Amino acid sequence: MHSGLKTILSIFGWSLSLPVALGYDVPGYTPDQIIAFKQTVNSSGGAVSLNLDVFTPDGHQSSDSRPAIVFFFGGGWVSGSSSHFHPHCEYLASRGMVAISAEYRIRNTHGTTPEECVKDGKSAVRYIREHASELGIDPNRIAAGGGSAGGHIAAAAGTLTAYEEQGENLAISSRPNALVLFNPVIDNGPGGYGYSTVQSYWEDISPLENITASAPPTVFFLGTNDSLIPVATGKAYQTAMEAEGVRCDLHLYDGQPHSFFNFDVIGDSSGPFYGYQDTVFKTDEFLVSLGYLSDPHEDPVPVNGWVTIFGNAGFTGSSANTASPAMSDADADSIAANFDSVSLADGEFLRLTGSVSFNAALSSGSFSLGLFSSDAPVTPGVGAGFAGIWSSIPTTSATLIAKGDGSGSINPFETSSSTTLGPVPAADFTVAASTPVEFSLMIARNGNNLDVAVEFDDGDFYRSSQNLLNKTVSQYHFDSVAFLMNGNLNATQASFSNIAITSGRALPPPPAPPFEPPVTTTGEITYVDAVEGSGGNTFKTGSSPSDLSWRVVDQSGTDNNRWSKRTTVEGTNDTLFQAMPNGPATSIPELTVRMTGLADGIYDIYAFYWDQVVNDDQNWVLSAKIGSGALMTYSSPGEPAVNGATTDGVFQAGTLNFASPAPATNAGGGVRELFGINLGRVTVIGGSAVDVRVGMLLNGNSSTTRSWFDGVGYARVNSFSNWISGFNTGGMDEFDDDADADGIKNGVENFFGSNPSVANQAELIPRATSAGGSSFIFTHPQSPNSAEDVSALYEWSTTLGDFHGDGLSNDMGTTVNFSAETNTPTASITTVTASVSGETIPVNLFVRLRVSLSPP
Repeated sequence: MHSGLKTILSIFGWSLSLPVALGYDVPGYTPDQIIAFKQTVNSSGGAVSLNLDVFTPDGHQSSDSRPAIVFFFGGGWVSGSSSHFHPHCEYLASRGMVAISAEYRIRNTHGTTPEECVKDGKSAVRYIREHASELGIDPNRIAAGGGSAGGHIAAAAGTLTAYEEQGENLAISSRPNALVLFNPVIDNGPGGYGYSTVQSYWEDISPLENITASAPPTVFFLGTNDSLIPVATGKAYQTAMEAEGVRCDLHLYDGQPHSFFNFDVIGDSSGPFYGYQDTVFKTDEFLVSLGYLSDPHEDPVPVNGWVTIFGNAGFTGSSANTASPAMSDADADSIAANFDSVSLADGEFLRLTGSVSFNAALSSGSFSLGLFSSDAPVTPGVGAGFAGIWSSIPTTSATLIAKGDGSGSINPFETSSSTTLGPVPAADFTVAASTPVEFSLMIARNGNNLDVAVEFDDGDFYRSSQNLLNKTVSQYHFDSVAFLMNGNLNATQASFSNIAITSGRALPPPPAPPFEPPVTTTGEITYVDAVEGSGGNTFKTGSSPSDLSWRVVDQSGTDNNRWSKRTTVEGTNDTLFQAMPNGPATSIPELTVRMTGLADGIYDIYAFYWDQVVNDDQNWVLSAKIGSGALMTYSSPGEPAVNGATTDGVFQAGTLNFASPAPATNAGGGVRELFGINLGRVTVIGGSAVDVRVGMLLNGNSSTTRSWFDGVGYARVNSFSNWISGFNTGGMDEFDDDADADGIKNGVENFFGSNPSVANQAELIPRATSAGGSSFIFTHPQSPNSAEDVSALYEWSTTLGDFHGDGLSNDMGTTVNFSAETNTPTASITTVTASVSGETIPVNLFVRLRVSLSPP
């Protein structure tokens, strides 16, 4: 379709003097109502109308009196869109709030300063409160939220007394009743964010400088790797709030960057939209605690089927029967019981609750409880050999929550006793004798991780609670509970009451992402089982499909002139054909497996065979080739060498990405493993068939070498032509076409990872995150699966005239070097640092992204 190199350009530029923060647009959500709340002007005096995007619960009426929240988008007071918080609005509307995303004036569009941003934020809160009766809103339950600079606007509305818009009814308060802040800008002083922009009035506009006892209760989300808002700043804000007697819940997210909470951060190992989902869940819990939302937990369902595993006393009957067993003696004495297995889907929880008391004072770390999976049952004693969540009571700063995988080693959170996963304020506790201690251990699945909430309370001096975020375990089902007393307690007895295990849904699932058609395969392999006979796809090369002289059924390879069809192979779900040499004269027929029905395009082709990898003196092999020519023999990496065979292009099939239904990849209790061979690449035109030929290498190899041939497979190559064919482009499918007329060429859309058939220019514009001195940093989208034949590089200019490559100089002696980090600060976003050096440092710099296509 394409010949030669094609290149298209995307140009953008910045002043080197302005620091800005990353903003996001999220298309695909439709507000229930759009209201113009403010008529104002831009920096030139031109008229500006600002809107509220309103999302309402089902059945909402103006006569209602619901809580409300208004969000302000991020973008460094410079850029951004009200769609940024549309997913949050849709979610909270589904929970019963009126949720609103507000516009405000920004520098790129209106030529304004942060002062106008704050005025517009206050105007939005005032308008919502003033029109509460029309909107069906409780005027005394209005929260404000935002991210980055939008978080600054929300926090400013909650703390500042200045920046009220003249001409409005100032008798109506612009202060929200609660704040929900996502990596907010709250310190504008020297060393804080944006100081160079606001330095002449920073004390008036910095929320950190204006906290009083009238500030609203706040929840604050911050990543520990945020390059714009330091953790120390978040802690200082919390300290200042609490000093005024105001609640401030600070949630720190280990290793997360700025803007990690955004809805469109996808594809990380924690699961889709993980940062968004967890922060929204905790926002929900915060609003529940204020009485803005009802408790999201469904009525927990009792888990039945208790059976004692070990211990000198135990549980009987169902979870409703909470007899009080006792544990004693000088050994590490345990009681454990299994229950009906609970498999946790995303957003579901399992909770262990009850009360325990001891007939003697209990010192730190002497008693433990936990929820586990029987995949690695609890072992009495030092605590090794468990898979699940284990928590000590009383706790110390050294022992709180441990997660084990059953190995008894550090992997990565387990030791022979326990591992610290979260500190507590004090160093030591002691529980008095005969004092009931209420306990609760809740595990909730969150994406591919588990959130763990643990709480102990003796009603008096001892109270500890901890939430543990983002800890991966190997399974998401639990069927055991255990209580363990360490040996140093001698004859201390523990008595229980009201023990119960319940399960339910922690919160409704987050909104689904906006629909976009599938872009391309990303190496997804369609497996094709080898099936012989007239209706099958496998036959003796050169013979008719009805000729079955080449195979016998259910033999063990004793007929050395034919393939043995294996139909009873433990753990597999398809047919296998075995060839095994039986002396130097063995001659195994060559087979052809034919794949038909493939759409036109470029494909990678695979063959699959089994190897008995546990038995190191064997290496099962397969000879194979696409089309004509001499067969090449492949063997498994890490196994004994086979004369005449190669391991190049051989992979463990369990590591490959299969379309459903996927083949079995291990059998015989793990003794045998499926391997895949990448045989090469073909182009299908006009529905042509693809033939794969297979055979058995003999060549004097020992009888321990054999072939277990399973089948073949194909994966559409990630080429530009394959990618563009997945969209409705109206025939505008060339690399330099612009199918959706949004000013972004198809080739650039492939590199960015966007939909070429849907206009989405706003979300694809590169965004500066900081600038100043001799460098600036900008971000742009980048698909992790851009086409293999699409490449990109950065070029720069000071005049939009001559452009220069990375590391090259212009006539003024200026040099620009680019360094790019993919998936930074979030998945599918690339951060680029342009470092400027030389005799002249320009005020303005323009960068273009050169995207090119070369034939695959």
